[in-house]
Amino acid sequence: TEYLLAARSDNTMIVRLHLWGYDTFITYDRDRHIYLGIYSGLLGVMILYNLFIFLSLRNPAYLYYILYVCCFLFYQSSITGLVVYLWPQTPTWTKFLIPVSITVGSIFVLMFFREFLRGAGLHPMVSRLLLLQSGLLSIFAGLLPFLDYSTITRGVNGSVILTVSVLFVASVAALRLGFRPARFLFLSWVALLFAAAITILRNYGILESNLFTNSALQIGAGAEVVLLSLALADRINDMRSRLAVMNQDLEQRVADRTRDLRETLEEIRTRDKALQHELKVASRVQDNLLPAVPLRGQNFIITAHTEYMTQVGGDFYDFLDLPGGKQGVLLADVSGHGMPAALITTMLKVLFLEACSSVDKMASKL
Repeated sequence: TEYLLAARSDNTMIVRLHLWGYDTFITYDRDRHIYLGIYSGLLGVMILYNLFIFLSLRNPAYLYYILYVCCFLFYQSSITGLVVYLWPQTPTWTKFLIPVSITVGSIFVLMFFREFLRGAGLHPMVSRLLLLQSGLLSIFAGLLPFLDYSTITRGVNGSVILTVSVLFVASVAALRLGFRPARFLFLSWVALLFAAAITILRNYGILESNLFTNSALQIGAGAEVVLLSLALADRINDMRSRLAVMNQDLEQRVADRTRDLRETLEEIRTRDKALQHELKVASRVQDNLLPAVPLRGQNFIITAHTEYMTQVGGDFYDFLDLPGGKQGVLLADVSGHGMPAALITTMLKVLFLEACSSVDKMASKL
């Protein structure tokens, strides 16, 4: 018996023919759906896990990662045929869902990389390159409804190659700067590129079609999703490590500053103690400059009391013995307080002691 099969498509198509017995096909189809269900379930777990982290940390990188994995899940469901169960009456949607999920997913993964590498110290040009590629893909996504499918296919292939190249360059640049979480970014794209290379070699007949080569793209993409999630976790650990180092450095600076302040305070206390001692000596000297009280005369008694605002001051009095048995009283109040006023009163005491020998001489001094 001779069978002729004609296949026609406006997209790339791989036609593999297998003859199955009914029972064998049912077993294969059941196992295949179990495998795809487990694979999709693992992706769903990654989405939910990172969604909880995003709700806790509010970090945009987790949101971009979740949206990227969602797009990737739609892409995988489209090429495996599972998505047709969502809308069995409109299979055409499945054909257009593939380029849409690839394009939109590429936008989200570019934004994820840009946010993820924000603290890596990359050159601003790398960030602008990621943003530029996102903008170009956004324009292309807006044009998808107006393009024929063959043009869409060529555009998607070109955009994927360009996007992967940009992300690879960004990963290598971050690695060269010593940004530890970039290791997982680099490995994720190595895994995806390796899986894509195996798929291409299988499509050209260089590699034999088997379970591994047929599932290489799904395995590589799944590994990429897991490695990107590990990169996010490692980024948190790296931030914690840097924060711990910063806290340790801050604590050391605080300890050094506290020690300096204590030394300065101790020096101030020592100087203040010396100054207080000097002020006490000056106070005793100034008290000794005041005459003894009370002053008793034939018909009078003079008493006095002096209280300074500080330990020394500019208030001063004295009793003078004048010729002819007369008594003179000197009262002085120098403007200001403290040591300067006390020095002036001391000078005033000396002047009047010199002048008290003669009333005329004293009057001239006044």
